[in-house]
Amino acid sequence: MLVVLGALAFAADNPPPASPIAQVQALEWQRSDPSTFESFADDPDASVRRAAAVGLGRLRNPAALGLLEGLASDLDANVASAAREALGYTPGAAILIRHMLDADPSRAAWGVPAVTDDRRGALLRALGRQGDATDVARLTAAIAEPGADGASAADAVARLARRKVDNGAAAVPALVDCLVRIDPAVVEACAQALRRVDVSAADEATTRELKARWDQLPTGPARAWALRAAYLRMDAPERTAALTRALSDPDPLVRIAALDAAGAGDLPFPALADAHADGRAGVRSAATAAIGRTGGDNGRIFFETQVTNADAWEATEAMEARIAGGGAVDVAIATDPTGAPQLRAAAIASVRDASTLVTLASDVSPLVRSAAAGRLAELGTAVSPKDALAMLAHEDFVVRQAAIEILTAHEARTGANPVAFVPALILQLRTDTDPDALAAGFTLLAERARKRPGDVDVRDNVLKASIARGLSSADLPVREAAAHLAKELKYTPGPVDRRVDFPVPDAGQAVQIRSARVITNRGELRIELWPEVAPVAVWNFARLAESNFFDGVVFHRVVPGFVIQTGDQRGDGSGGPGYTLPDEVSDRPFATGGVGMARSTAFDTGGSQWFVTTSPQPSLVGDYTQFGQVTDGMRVAKQIRRGDVVLDVIIERNKP
Repeated sequence: MLVVLGALAFAADNPPPASPIAQVQALEWQRSDPSTFESFADDPDASVRRAAAVGLGRLRNPAALGLLEGLASDLDANVASAAREALGYTPGAAILIRHMLDADPSRAAWGVPAVTDDRRGALLRALGRQGDATDVARLTAAIAEPGADGASAADAVARLARRKVDNGAAAVPALVDCLVRIDPAVVEACAQALRRVDVSAADEATTRELKARWDQLPTGPARAWALRAAYLRMDAPERTAALTRALSDPDPLVRIAALDAAGAGDLPFPALADAHADGRAGVRSAATAAIGRTGGDNGRIFFETQVTNADAWEATEAMEARIAGGGAVDVAIATDPTGAPQLRAAAIASVRDASTLVTLASDVSPLVRSAAAGRLAELGTAVSPKDALAMLAHEDFVVRQAAIEILTAHEARTGANPVAFVPALILQLRTDTDPDALAAGFTLLAERARKRPGDVDVRDNVLKASIARGLSSADLPVREAAAHLAKELKYTPGPVDRRVDFPVPDAGQAVQIRSARVITNRGELRIELWPEVAPVAVWNFARLAESNFFDGVVFHRVVPGFVIQTGDQRGDGSGGPGYTLPDEVSDRPFATGGVGMARSTAFDTGGSQWFVTTSPQPSLVGDYTQFGQVTDGMRVAKQIRRGDVVLDVIIERNKP
């Protein structure tokens, strides 16, 4: 018995070594130097090599190119595909990608391979991420390749256009020709690309084909995307006819696309009113926005009726639409402390008086505070530096961030911000926990140090401690901004240990997590979770759910035909759990019901906010962590409206 107890004690003190894949994941999560992956890239086990390829891509580090080049030629097709996909995330990879494409014949040359072989498609998609305008001709030719490779080429052209490195106009004829292909997935890819590229320069024959084909396409998403592209080449009568026809399409996504496209005068008000009566929540919201753009007496009467009779969230949508369309709104709504916070927050977009906004930035409601802070940041130099300095000490990080943006605007315009803001900002950087505020603060100090070096004294010990804190941050934008400040000051800090602020998952426990039941006031969503794809995101989601973090949280963002988003306890889209997560991007398609981690515009900034796509969204692939898929309840998801509530999230695990 003593021997057994002794063995157990020894095992507890000496846990078994982590598996090679777990070791690779740890290096990836810590954003380690690519050289630490070398032994795993040479591992005899293909699954380890594939994990190394995926991890190297997620680093987004040019130093990973050498290892990825070798893995991209791996004899195992899954390893090679993963490495080629990873090249798309790795800066400086364009030359290598082009060389590999030239050496890799298309499917048309060597027959259709097994459906699991995605090596060439991965290279084409990678070129869309890393290529430039010189690659459009290559990708345009590849659109005609059979099967999924043609879809990958279309996706790459769309991505070049989104990156604004080329408008994709030269590819339009090939994309329109692609619309007659048999495979619906390929047709969708080409229609989605047409929605992104510049169709304005297309010749008359191509334009006629596009306008004639958009409503003949086999899927709702394809028709919706092609309609948005064709709309841009239609005259006024053609637009009215096409949009009217689209409003009777059986797929709500097409009806939403028509309403999103409609400009003032494109559709008569009765047609918009009928659309607003649609039973689909997304169509109803899109109609509200379209009515806001029409203006006139009908729009005013609709707005007044909604604000008077609708629930607070629907009234908020109407007010936002009214303001976006240039309509007048009573600013007294914003300052009424008895009003619904969401309605007051919407009305703040009409407030122009800085002193009123400064007062609202201290309101009891986070929604009102955030809206006021955002409006103050929009006004910029119209806000006094004195008020901005007072905001810098505010307890709400959103208000502090707005203060930094205002001070930045003053700095850029006059270069004459008061020197007093420097010590206040240094102190704020020493203690702030919000990554966006920290990154903006370090950037502002760096700009002041560049323009007026004497204002930022590198001998200040608090400043040194703030820089060290920034360099050790788990958040990439914060580290980069702190390094920029140190460079401007010509300051070389000592070694710093990078913090890992996010909850590192237990690999053995993470793989046991299999699904979640999300109970909302509209019904239940069942989500299959993917710990093998995104273990940090899955572990974090389960951990927050089981601590009741999501209970009572609203869906604060609902974009018709795109996503529903929740996970922010503030309810304004700026909140999180107090830490950020490393991205775990993959090549999994964001189909209808894809579950992903929301983040800011910077990488590695996810936390607690998550979303569900309500239609296919190929543009999200590789930019956002996808960690699951809705398997039941999409009818519920498509009925979710802003302000709807998560009542409970129940995590389900495999039995040990």
